[in-house]
Amino acid sequence: DLHSNLNMLKELLAVLLCLMSSVADIQKTSVSTCASQGSSYYYDVPSLTCSQCTTNQIPSIDKQQCVCSANAIASYTSWTASSGPSLQCTVCTGGTFPTKVQQTCIACGTTASSTTSLNLSAAIISATCIAYGPSSVVSGVCTCPVGYILTDFNATGALANNEGKLCLLCPFNTYVDSTNPYRCMPCSDEKMRRDSTGRCSCPSGYVEDSVLAAGSSASDASLVGIHVCVDQSVVQGQVRTVLR
Repeated sequence: DLHSNLNMLKELLAVLLCLMSSVADIQKTSVSTCASQGSSYYYDVPSLTCSQCTTNQIPSIDKQQCVCSANAIASYTSWTASSGPSLQCTVCTGGTFPTKVQQTCIACGTTASSTTSLNLSAAIISATCIAYGPSSVVSGVCTCPVGYILTDFNATGALANNEGKLCLLCPFNTYVDSTNPYRCMPCSDEKMRRDSTGRCSCPSGYVEDSVLAAGSSASDASLVGIHVCVDQSVVQGQVRTVLR
């Protein structure tokens, strides 16, 4: 009857208002909201709330989960009746550092073994770590000279537990990006060669288009152009033509 229908409609409206209120509360919490609470907070997607990373953990790049800090290796607890596996992070000690995938700790080459011949050739040398010997370390990771990449593996492809982290020389037409010390990146132009600073540079008689585009604002060179080498004599000829 009409009375029953009105009561049902009221109940539906009440449920709808409740849902709208819940959605509004959820929308108030976001990745940026969690980040503003501190550097150790992240946005937990399953619960739609802000949570804090525990010891030796930091928020991931997307701020939606925790990962191990750069000086720690990762492991997971077993499934239980009440919860799934949990991330555990253990800091490497005793002059050791995490592998790239952060699954085990190994030493830098200079500290791994005094009986192992590490400098096999100029293309394969030992990585260095300042905190533990004649070496250099940045933010808890081993480092290599300009033009070399880090590797956790020896010449046989096995994990370099005895040798320690090694440095491999990159091809002359590649460079090493500071954000990924484990990979040789190709120069943007086949004419380019890596210079003593580790940057890809054009050969004599050529100039990088990005340098020309940036003009006096040298700091803008990485942001403009397509980073290719152009014949300097041709460019100068075009400039003279324009000036005429």
